[in-house]
Amino acid sequence: MIMKSEEVKCRKPRVWLVLGESFTYMPEEAGGGKKKAKEYLTTAIAKYANDKHDDPAWPSWGLDRAKQLLADLEKSK
Repeated sequence: MIMKSEEVKCRKPRVWLVLGESFTYMPEEAGGGKKKAKEYLTTAIAKYANDKHDDPAWPSWGLDRAKQLLADLEKSK
């Protein structure tokens, strides 16, 4: 899934949020780490700006979580 979303440049911000959160807790030795997590979370936050829908059934979660994770990563430099 990780490579697939990168290859298609997925427009869905929640995909990037999940990737960012996964890389936050994945050790660098396993391909994760803070640097990669920050990239994914920054992408997620940017994509939320274009994720507006009138349909109340459309998912709206994740922006606050992405911002919080990114802030936590910035604090833990």
